Amino acid sequence: MNQRLFHFKLPCVIAAMIALSNCNDAWSQTTTAEARLASWEMHRSLEETSPYKNLKWRAMGPTRQGGRIEALACTGSTIYLGAGSGNLWKSVNNGITWTPIFEKESSFSIGDVALAPSDPDIIWVGTGETQPRHSGYSYSGTGVFKSIDGGATWQHMGLAETHHIGKVLIHPTNPDIVYVAAIGHAWGDNPERGLFKTMDGGITWTHALSINEQTGVVDLAMDPEDPETLYATAWQKTRYKMSGLESGVYKTTDGASNWKRLGGGLPEGVELGRSGLAIAPTHPNVVYAFIDNHAPTEDGFVGAEVYRSNDKGESWKRTHAESIYKVYSVYGWKFADIRVAPDDENEIFILGNRVYHSKDAGKNFERIGENISRLHVHKTRAMHLDHHEKVVPKIYHLNVQMNHNGEHREEGHSILLIRFYFVLD
Repeated sequence: MNQRLFHFKLPCVIAAMIALSNCNDAWSQTTTAEARLASWEMHRSLEETSPYKNLKWRAMGPTRQGGRIEALACTGSTIYLGAGSGNLWKSVNNGITWTPIFEKESSFSIGDVALAPSDPDIIWVGTGETQPRHSGYSYSGTGVFKSIDGGATWQHMGLAETHHIGKVLIHPTNPDIVYVAAIGHAWGDNPERGLFKTMDGGITWTHALSINEQTGVVDLAMDPEDPETLYATAWQKTRYKMSGLESGVYKTTDGASNWKRLGGGLPEGVELGRSGLAIAPTHPNVVYAFIDNHAPTEDGFVGAEVYRSNDKGESWKRTHAESIYKVYSVYGWKFADIRVAPDDENEIFILGNRVYHSKDAGKNFERIGENISRLHVHKTRAMHLDHHEKVVPKIYHLNVQMNHNGEHREEGHSILLIRFYFVLD
């Protein structure tokens, strides 16, 4: 190489390396919740004093841009949808028309939405989408919010440093008791992750399950016969790694005061990624875990696995002999949702790039929902990939298709950011 050219290139290479190092340090630093909330208050102040504050915006398109759906809650004909990158929406007519109801809060990114079983006008929202991507964008939230009037008004109830909330559970008879599963910061370690509990409607919180500053909780399930018994899936992750030895399934029988990590047939001594849980409503002894197993294989790692317990988590068996790696391949950090039919403990659904259905307790799976019809003009009849939420009892679906060979109609055509599927038979 020409010496002059070498002397010219070397400083450029060094400068580039220093710049990348500084960028890496900057990426790993997180703006504090205090600073973010202060910025939001400044935004609100500017909005109130703006000479344009009374102007009304009208959507002009395009109508086919997308946003990941993270949350779904239903009561009667009323449906609430939460998008990872676009607000909380409400329909009071089974999804025919929709209204955004979370536009004036400090976060537009929704992780979960929960309705109090004892009073459906009490709504809790956990903010921050539940796909903390190791590349690309993943919008963080500012904690949890509560409404006592069906979403007409909201109150911020804290936990702002949790950033990404995977699940909110409300006690079936006492709406002041709420559990929040916090994944934590996506780009660095932080202590505000794990499981949080309030017994006074969000005025105060206890950190009920804390494992370490890299391990949060992504999913929760409550025993329908005993609200003191809960199961939680811990997820250890860093910016560059989506699995860890601290990931696993935990259980409490005293309302989150004490926890034990479950084994008895679950993968042990290997790194696990994200996991999901489901309890059979008709047989609460039956618990399913959908696990992203990172145990190494010749081709990479094990990937998706379903485990079942018939004794409330004391012992487990893998349900299938054949690999189900294809459900989400290397993208387990995006999925791991599992659902049980409301009237049959042996009928389950697992969500991934596609939806898979089993009627024999997970021994065999069939890909479902390939036949759909749309309510608006579209170039294809194919179902969109990536399925992130499903409610079985009311048979409502987001980006998923239903069983029983039913016809699938796409509703929610007034929402610009999602695909919403409603099963008619």
